Amino acid sequence: MRIIIIVASSLLLTSCNPIRGFLESEFKLSRESRLPIWFAELPDGYERDDVEVYLRYYTSPFDVKDTVLISKSMDGKTLTYKTGKMEHHPEYWKWATQDWPARAKPGYVNVTIDGLTEIIAHKKMEPIFYISNEQAVRDTMNLNE
Repeated sequence: MRIIIIVASSLLLTSCNPIRGFLESEFKLSRESRLPIWFAELPDGYERDDVEVYLRYYTSPFDVKDTVLISKSMDGKTLTYKTGKMEHHPEYWKWATQDWPARAKPGYVNVTIDGLTEIIAHKKMEPIFYISNEQAVRDTMNLNE
């Protein structure tokens, strides 16, 4: 029994990022979506079609940067690594939970990195995310440009 506890504890600790907590989920930016504002300027020699963007959400009991965005070249080279905070906007969350799970998708999350906020859209249950440009969503979340 002691061996099982040690092995389980070891696996639990090795699966946890000491800064952010546990990886909850990972998504890839849709090829049809524009790049997030944090990656508006790509490194020299790269175009939008040369880059893939990954989004990772972490679960932590602490108030830490729980979101990571990574841009990579098509050959897997990391170009940009950004960390920030995610939140469900209270007005959106109030609306979405009125008839859960019918209103669970599409789902929207505010992600703030370097003081700039984007609305991340999860349109359906898939490992793909989008950058929302929908005016009604931006109005609800008070993110008008």
